[in-house]
Amino acid sequence: MNAQPFRLLVLLVALAGPMLSCATRHGASEARVQTKPVVLKQPAESLTPAQRHAQAFYALNGTKIFHIPESLDGLVQQRFDWMRDLGVGWDRIDLWWGTVEPQRGTWNFAWPDRVFDEYERHGVQWYPILCYGSAWWDGRTGPQNEEEFAQFAEYVRRAVGRYKGRAPVWSLWNEPNIPTFWSPEPNPDHYTELVKQSYRALKQADPDARMAAMVLAPLGAWDRKFTERAYQQGIKDHFDIFDYHYYRSHPPEREVPAEIAEIRAVMARYGDDKPIWISESGVSTINVGEERQAAYVARNHLLALALGIERFFYFDLQNWYDDRPHEWDSELGLVTAAGKPKPSYHAYRTLVAQTEHLDVVGRCTGLGEDIEGVLLRDPATHEFRLAVWQTKDHAFRTVEIACDARGVRIVPTMGEPRTLPDAEAPRVVTLEVTMHPVFVHGVDPMVYLPLAGVELAPAHTILAVGEHAPLAVELHPFLENPVVRVLSSTAPVGIQWDAANGIVHGPSARLLTNMVLTGRKTIEAQLEVEFGPANDRRTARLRRSAVLEIVPRLTLTLRPWLDEGRLMAGVRVENRTAHPVAGPVRLVQVRDGRAEVLHEVPDVQLAAHAVHTLDLPLAAATLEQLDGVVHWQAEFGGATSKPFGVVPSRYSETGPVVDGVLDEWGDLPAMSNDRVEQLTRTSGVWTPDVVSAHGRAWFTPTTLYFAADIVDKDPMRNDNTPHQMWRGDAVEVYVGFDGPSRRTIIDKSVEFQIGFAARTKDTGPVAFWFHEDAVLEDARVAVRRTERGYALEASVPLAAIGLDAMELNEGMLLALDYAVDDIDDGDWAPAGNLPGRAILWNGTSMNWIDPSGWGMTVLRRMD
Repeated sequence: MNAQPFRLLVLLVALAGPMLSCATRHGASEARVQTKPVVLKQPAESLTPAQRHAQAFYALNGTKIFHIPESLDGLVQQRFDWMRDLGVGWDRIDLWWGTVEPQRGTWNFAWPDRVFDEYERHGVQWYPILCYGSAWWDGRTGPQNEEEFAQFAEYVRRAVGRYKGRAPVWSLWNEPNIPTFWSPEPNPDHYTELVKQSYRALKQADPDARMAAMVLAPLGAWDRKFTERAYQQGIKDHFDIFDYHYYRSHPPEREVPAEIAEIRAVMARYGDDKPIWISESGVSTINVGEERQAAYVARNHLLALALGIERFFYFDLQNWYDDRPHEWDSELGLVTAAGKPKPSYHAYRTLVAQTEHLDVVGRCTGLGEDIEGVLLRDPATHEFRLAVWQTKDHAFRTVEIACDARGVRIVPTMGEPRTLPDAEAPRVVTLEVTMHPVFVHGVDPMVYLPLAGVELAPAHTILAVGEHAPLAVELHPFLENPVVRVLSSTAPVGIQWDAANGIVHGPSARLLTNMVLTGRKTIEAQLEVEFGPANDRRTARLRRSAVLEIVPRLTLTLRPWLDEGRLMAGVRVENRTAHPVAGPVRLVQVRDGRAEVLHEVPDVQLAAHAVHTLDLPLAAATLEQLDGVVHWQAEFGGATSKPFGVVPSRYSETGPVVDGVLDEWGDLPAMSNDRVEQLTRTSGVWTPDVVSAHGRAWFTPTTLYFAADIVDKDPMRNDNTPHQMWRGDAVEVYVGFDGPSRRTIIDKSVEFQIGFAARTKDTGPVAFWFHEDAVLEDARVAVRRTERGYALEASVPLAAIGLDAMELNEGMLLALDYAVDDIDDGDWAPAGNLPGRAILWNGTSMNWIDPSGWGMTVLRRMD
């Protein structure tokens, strides 16, 4: 613990991290500035109930009336009481299509009428979710054709029209990017068409109503792939609010601001600047305990508030259960299932009382190492207050806060408030800051306004070759009479920032020949800001940064797949520039450095920002004589797709002895995991000597065998439970028995993720079936230490994974991939990151849910 005071009067912001391949410009020059677009709040006391709802930030997934209709007069009333006590006036609620149209053409709104009346009686504004599939679709939720889109749109028209003027915002679906809510498989094209037709129906029924769309489930991070496809299909002009979800169990300060900035950058790429809502976000006490839940809940809301999120619905008000420790989402509530408020309940109530209906200046950077803050202003009294906290768990720092002479009040989210005696002059107040935010009323705005009110904007910009975009110094309007000078700036080679005109220029085509400059870069600037009234001018020196994401001119994706037994190669080409591109598309096979063209489409015309998809047939002879590893890749316009790996696997009547000795596997071609581009997770420096592997598969009519010769400098370390073996030393094997697939969601009946580990927390060698969350008792795993690491050998009877009727034959094509997970003693990663490494043969970090990136194997008799 560091108890040394840090003086917050120092206005120089230190930005960590060296810049590689960059150019620095020195010499002061005036910068183009723009005023931050803000809508100042009205004092809460002057607002009508409807105006208070419209201005509110805080909201909940609270009553869940549709889930517990039998409790309308019991538990639901208690939940309304809790919401009133917390100061929250918005609730998100389902309005299931199958409830109001239980039979085709038969409409019954009796239950939602009663629910809506209950909300109005309690003065709570509902945010209804228009969802899911009809009552006559036999359990399938996702609409798939014009007739079904029209049926859903009619439901939208009737629901919105019935409650016209009473529900200002409607949500179009919930988490359409996961099969839980859009089955059998999420489809952004279908969702986009549903949004278009539903938006027209909504506006016909109530022109003043707004519709929120996307409403994305987090898949590790936010689902950018689904989002971009929806925008490419023209979703932009058919909804009013971008809604998304996130859940995290670690300090939010690094990931949340970056994620929100990235979402805005993707939206801007397609000409969109809609407001953003977060309609689900929660922290589970199962993962972090009650004290850290209270801290993270408060900090997530404060960061979102500072970053301009319009409304935030916490998920959820009350635990589903208190006694299911393996279900992380059962304990997200602010209240236990038994009805006891948690520490997070009290923190949330304080948070609402201290920040709702206040003007937000922004995120306050430069407060000191591991110290975060948000600056706010009371529109009624014009008092400034600072929320401040420590980002490290269970630590504290002593900080000094510049305050006014009078009216200084300290309000912790966890603890008792106190009012300080008035002083004769502005003073410095010493505080002990922990992971729980503290609100300091009466801070000196001349100290904190430049820290919170000056930034480079936008925070994240996506640029392709030859493009330029706005990038300017943005100032909050509370900064009076500002003058900004750029003392120095640093940009990556090939990037030019014209600060005087507020424009950043992307790299030229010449510099991107080998795409060496693609990826995320940082522009940094040292600024001098002069501000204040004529009789009290102040000067602050700040360092500010912005992220530039440089994308290649063209993005190619190759996905082989089986179409009723016929092998096809799906090639997707995206032009990410404002210029047309033309030329041949080639499918190339590479083996041992030699390239062979398998298929060519001679003249493909691609308009600016266009996407083109080709399905190319592959001759059966391509794989008939395969006796080694090959890679396929698509080529167009000087760009190349990520290679797709194809490997032969041995097929025989009997398999090897599972003993960890791999002599029987020696002549079988191996899948090599030893290239830096195969890393999907890493902390620290990686080389093949840290971890790498050569893996092989072998099949008999009844059994899958797998072997891996693994280089590992600290082998067989794993202190996790079997279902989290991927956090330690383990091997994950992915097999699709119906062949390579273009599906983006696993079909659990034919596609499998199976883990093998030398040991886990409670076991010796073990095999684990991830999608069934089960140890495979009939599998065998054997390991042996080697000079450079360890050898792992395993067998899984097909009957053990429900494939006792599967018939394997020579020449069959299966999807196949594998990852090697690694952890070493002393591995460390920053908050929000996992320590260790994962290196994957062919796919992506989404392999656990998306089989479209898995490689391929052909079964061959190789005796």
